[in-house]
Amino acid sequence: MTEALARMTPERRSFLLAVGGGAAALVIAVVLFTRFSINDNFWRDEAIYAYGGQQLADGVPVYSGIFDPKPPLPTFLDAVGVLSARAVDKNDLTAMRAEFFLFALLTVVAIYLLGLRLWRSPLAALAGAVAFASFQGFAQDALGGPDAKTPGILLMVVSLALLVRRRWFLAGIAGSLAFLDWQPLGICAAAAVVGALLVTEPEEDTRWKRGARALGGVAIPLAAAVLFLLIDGGLSRFIEASFTFPATGLRRGHVTLGGNIDTIVRVVNQHYGHTRVLFWGGLVLLVAVLTAWLVRGRSRVPALVVLGTLAAFVAASVYDFQGYPDLYPLLPYAGIGIGGAVAFAAPYVSGVWPRRVAAGLVLAAVVALTALSAHWFSGARDSGPSLYKERAQAAKIQRLLSPGERLYALGDPTLLVLTHHRNPTRYIYLGSGVDHWAVDHTFGSLAGWQAEIRAANPAIVVMNLWRSDLALQMRTWLKSTYGPGKFLGNWRLFVRPDVRARAARMGIKL
Repeated sequence: MTEALARMTPERRSFLLAVGGGAAALVIAVVLFTRFSINDNFWRDEAIYAYGGQQLADGVPVYSGIFDPKPPLPTFLDAVGVLSARAVDKNDLTAMRAEFFLFALLTVVAIYLLGLRLWRSPLAALAGAVAFASFQGFAQDALGGPDAKTPGILLMVVSLALLVRRRWFLAGIAGSLAFLDWQPLGICAAAAVVGALLVTEPEEDTRWKRGARALGGVAIPLAAAVLFLLIDGGLSRFIEASFTFPATGLRRGHVTLGGNIDTIVRVVNQHYGHTRVLFWGGLVLLVAVLTAWLVRGRSRVPALVVLGTLAAFVAASVYDFQGYPDLYPLLPYAGIGIGGAVAFAAPYVSGVWPRRVAAGLVLAAVVALTALSAHWFSGARDSGPSLYKERAQAAKIQRLLSPGERLYALGDPTLLVLTHHRNPTRYIYLGSGVDHWAVDHTFGSLAGWQAEIRAANPAIVVMNLWRSDLALQMRTWLKSTYGPGKFLGNWRLFVRPDVRARAARMGIKL
């Protein structure tokens, strides 16, 4: 093998090594991400987008199915998964999870390609991609989604790779699509426009022409999304949910800058466990390597693009942090930082055999990290019930309901997704002040909301993961209307008396 490589032209050898490194990164990602199961617990946040995808596939306009203060791309992608599953008569949730698993794998490959572009070393790029794949927070959601942020991180990394190549128009498209997945990822779209305006190019085009092209790239996905929403009938509700509500109705409680930083440190230690050293170390190493790059007078654009967007994402994370998925934008930087350290150290190793030994040590470290991560992941499981158990519980609920009887979900659409029921109201997720927004802008009062529930006359009301003053009042009213709440798994159910009697006759214990 070594002799065959030696006989090849340098270009051919470099190409094969680059392709081999990418293939190795993909295989390692498959090995690590499949340590988790496609039947792991189905959480509320994933259910929000899965339910939106089901409703869109059924012809319900986006944001009319569920009030969701996020952009529409995850719902679009979930709807594709639902329609694909229906075309081949397969389970739609399984199809959505498989689709988002593919996005997670492509993210690892994209990080490899970004590292290859930055460091010009397949070995360094592979080290960075494997470091990224070893972060448990991302790996755990790769197959157990659909996590809305997963395709957004893929698009973000693609945008970064295009930015360092000065492909401003294409970077603007990718950054705009990332924004349509999650608002903070719009940083990449902004970087495309700013970079095109500020960077000096050897071409004849003026910076204003480049800026116009970048802006055009950003505008294309946004215009397409707006046009679709306008035709579909969801544009006004999109503006309300994704812009008006976050600007005027969002409620996070009392938070401070120092409190958010403490929370981030705690969450990294909890959810990134054994690889938290790689997370913090990778970020520090990336800053150090790129700073040294700038001091030595190497190409400034890649370093400034990476450092500038990293600073913006750090600021966004510290400003508004809700949980470990909010750290996803920082994970690619930590990964390429590890790769950057490998590339930075390489020139200091001289001689053929010392270089081969050093390369062997790096490969051994990659193999060791892969093996350790596979071991750690195999012992890390969701704390909640498996999807098998959730489906079994949902099947009991489905058996209880006679044709035409309805479910009403407050706080959590999980049961709606598993039973394929449509909620009487689009206000299902009720955190962060959505419940108060619903009262103020739709129902008029809590009594008006209760009147709507009474008019819908649902057989079962499921109330889960809704915690606020309004939630306490609603729970008290439901107890007085339906009787004491019953639990089935993690779901608190308020069951109509006739349905409770039916459950007793059928031997279904609530």
